[in-house]
Amino acid sequence: MVKVLSSSSSSSWLFSAIYASNALSNRMDLWDNLVNIAKNYNGKWFIGGDFNEVLQARDKSGGNGINNKRVNLFWNCLNQCNLVDLGEVFDNCYMPPEMNSTLLCSIPKCTNGIMMKNFRPIGLCNTACKLVTKIIVNRIKPSLPEIIRPNQSSFLSNRRASDNAIVQEYISHFKKMKGKNPNMILKIDLEKAFDSPSRGIRHGDPMSPYLFILCMERPSRAIDKDVDSKIWYPSK
Repeated sequence: MVKVLSSSSSSSWLFSAIYASNALSNRMDLWDNLVNIAKNYNGKWFIGGDFNEVLQARDKSGGNGINNKRVNLFWNCLNQCNLVDLGEVFDNCYMPPEMNSTLLCSIPKCTNGIMMKNFRPIGLCNTACKLVTKIIVNRIKPSLPEIIRPNQSSFLSNRRASDNAIVQEYISHFKKMKGKNPNMILKIDLEKAFDSPSRGIRHGDPMSPYLFILCMERPSRAIDKDVDSKIWYPSK
């Protein structure tokens, strides 16, 4: 068991690595020890490893059927320790509301703000939710460069925001353009994408940046389609 200290705050949490014995009596001793720890520790606790026990029939392949008495003992241990089985989230494609709950904190953007637009809502996700979304992010990240076109460079491996410095050159060039043909540059204000909790993008959620670039890919492709169809003409 390791006590982990946060580098950005004074908070801490426990990490326990488990590799349970094949002997039922030893596993029952382990359940009792975990319950005793939970009774004496009120902070955040993450446990990883192999409990050498199943919670339902589909977790087991081959051999004898599950023993309901042993399953109930394991369930009682998890419930008394207030632990959540993250595997259940992926197996059932369902996240319990208490795991997905978020505390909203309003951070002022300016002094003496009196309107909602003067505040930025920060979603404080709980640790279990972040673990689940981090696992999902790690699974989809290798495929994102094939989905997201080169127009976007943020949050993707081997791409840098500085790669889009050419956009600044276009703007400088645009200012010098003259003639009768109209030209236009669109500057889209994306501030509200992260400033409104109703849009489902939460600060601190590992998945938020990737949801954002996936959403932005839709208008980006629509613009490219109009350019290819000669409906829009790029600046030259």
